[in-house]
Amino acid sequence: VLNKLIKENSNNAKTYNDRGVIFMFMRKEKDAEKDFRKALRKNPRLYEAKINLSNILVNNGKNKEAKKLYETIINSNASVNIKNIAKDELAKLK
Repeated sequence: VLNKLIKENSNNAKTYNDRGVIFMFMRKEKDAEKDFRKALRKNPRLYEAKINLSNILVNNGKNKEAKKLYETIINSNASVNIKNIAKDELAKLK
């Protein structure tokens, strides 16, 4: 279904993020990472995609890149909930 939605509207960042989450649950982390990056190219303010990408990066030992993303979220106009998630995840890396 998401593949069809992406085909119909390839500019929808949320759909890429949603498909990335499904890939994450399927343990297809490379595909998930690609979709999260695509989502962020379409909408750099889709903070859920930044959190998701950061989590994938941490799982793959790319802590430095994940740390930057978490810090970007903390210093952004994201919701308090998203900022708190980023703060919690960042604290785990220290």
